[in-house]
Amino acid sequence: MSESLRKSISDLSGILVRPPRKTRGYVWTKSREAQLSRAANTSEKLNSTEVTLEVREAEEAKKKDTLRSILKWLDPVDTVSDYIRITDDPKKQACQWIRSNVDFARWLLPPTASSPPVVPSLLRVNAKAGTGKTYVSARVIEDMKGSQPLAYFFCDVNDERKRSFLDILKTLTWQLLRQKPDQLNTLTDAYGSGEQLSARLLINALRQLIRSDAACRLVIDGLDECREDVRKSVLRLCELLRPEDKILIASRPEHDIHQKIRKLRKEFAMVPIREEDNSRDIRAYIQEQIRDLNFRDIEDPDLNVQRFEHQVSQKLFNASKGMFMWVRLMIDELSQQMTIDELQSALDNLPSCLHEFYERILNRIDHYPPRKRALTCRMLQWITCSLRPLSVGEMTEALAIDFDSGSLNPEKRLLKPRQFILECCGSLIEIDSNTGVVRVAHASVQDYLEDRSYNVDLSSSVLPAPAEIQADLSRYCLTYLCYETIECVQVNANYDESGIKLNSHLQKHSFLAYATLHWWSHLYRCKPDRNLESMSRVTEYTSADSVKVQGKILKSLVRFVKSERYTVHWLQILYWLCRHKTDFAISCFREVVEAFEFLDDKRTNIDL
Repeated sequence: MSESLRKSISDLSGILVRPPRKTRGYVWTKSREAQLSRAANTSEKLNSTEVTLEVREAEEAKKKDTLRSILKWLDPVDTVSDYIRITDDPKKQACQWIRSNVDFARWLLPPTASSPPVVPSLLRVNAKAGTGKTYVSARVIEDMKGSQPLAYFFCDVNDERKRSFLDILKTLTWQLLRQKPDQLNTLTDAYGSGEQLSARLLINALRQLIRSDAACRLVIDGLDECREDVRKSVLRLCELLRPEDKILIASRPEHDIHQKIRKLRKEFAMVPIREEDNSRDIRAYIQEQIRDLNFRDIEDPDLNVQRFEHQVSQKLFNASKGMFMWVRLMIDELSQQMTIDELQSALDNLPSCLHEFYERILNRIDHYPPRKRALTCRMLQWITCSLRPLSVGEMTEALAIDFDSGSLNPEKRLLKPRQFILECCGSLIEIDSNTGVVRVAHASVQDYLEDRSYNVDLSSSVLPAPAEIQADLSRYCLTYLCYETIECVQVNANYDESGIKLNSHLQKHSFLAYATLHWWSHLYRCKPDRNLESMSRVTEYTSADSVKVQGKILKSLVRFVKSERYTVHWLQILYWLCRHKTDFAISCFREVVEAFEFLDDKRTNIDL
């Protein structure tokens, strides 16, 4: 690495914004110290009740400050937004049948010392894709809220944080801590000492939180959307439970999950979602959605609307096989038909399963005009392989990136991005109405796109090999970080003023945060035997035999390393985004330096 680059990296005082220094542990402010002092010093003048009240208020304020500090330290996943999104769905009244299920009722019972049947502490809800497991979980959460301490997590195949064991632990720990603030000491010692967050630390904290006072309820939805090692670790949390504690695991009937549950040697109950369980909800959902199709507005005197609606409803119900997802997809398909003849044709050719439906959509994409097809394929790459779902704004910016350009061309941005994304990708994706986040419509979509055995030729035509996709995503990130039009932000010692400048900069360049945090993560995934714990794998990757992928990415890497301006700007934004996770920022910096040095040596041999 050049001496000037070393100097730039070692002395970043002009571009890094450091938050005001705080002592870890209980966060005291001068005003609150003065409040306690004032209470003590005037004790002779005030009666004991007033002094006690003032001290108690100061202690409560001190506890709230500590909770806020621990919240930043833990950085849990926002599961409340997931819960609201699920319960806002038109199917939110579904799955009430769970309340009358015998095994569910047995699971809810408190433990007894009497003879069998033994009350299970673990309930497993399992069913095939698209049958409403998540709605069952949401229904159980809704019924349990407020009665006893409750923590829940919705796993998501499309978001790396929502399938990480450490993030699951952080989120469950934080939720229980909020409901058991008297157990604050389970984390304050570790927080105050500056100890690094780890699975071991959080498991110990979770054990203390669960085993203190009232019985706890845990709900983990979509465990099958996590990797196998994460599934195993999550199921081992059952060992922390007392007999009076309860945990619900909802997933597809994966063999490894079933085997691991049996090995726990704990009494468990199982609730499989059967077609007949959903029949009433499916029929009601179909009727509601058909009303929204507004068949009554069709101007055709020969059409008996009531009979036609009944015909559509009956055909959809008979073919649904208890799958909400299948019904939703078909309703979307019917809404796009232009004539009665097209509607009838669609009803006469209903897909037999979800994968057949997805194949039809990919076939349609494969026959788009070249430019539209290329943009749609790139969108699907981002939607299926991004480390977290992108917003519409981020997706718009990502689609405008050109590998061969030194600056972002605003004229390449989509004019109506939301409309274009929905039109091109169809029912494979959804856009959250509250957050604007673009994600796969269902985990089964992700499975279909990743499993190329269903239609090898078609899937390969629309999506390249996984390593090539990851290389492209890393290149898009690096290209964006190297754009001349994205400047370093001039900051000063005023933290608040500099923070406003940096946040404004990130809003203006909406893809900058993602590119900064994740370019090297996509680089890791170019290599099949990736090790996500050490950036030194980059050097292994760049000397690997995968010539095709290597040729795509090496030029972008060298261009990034070659310029001090690009690397220093990246460090500025990285430090700001990770300002509350200093250990993480320092770790990122150290891990990437080795790759910088390796590639800096190589750059003279690369034709840029």
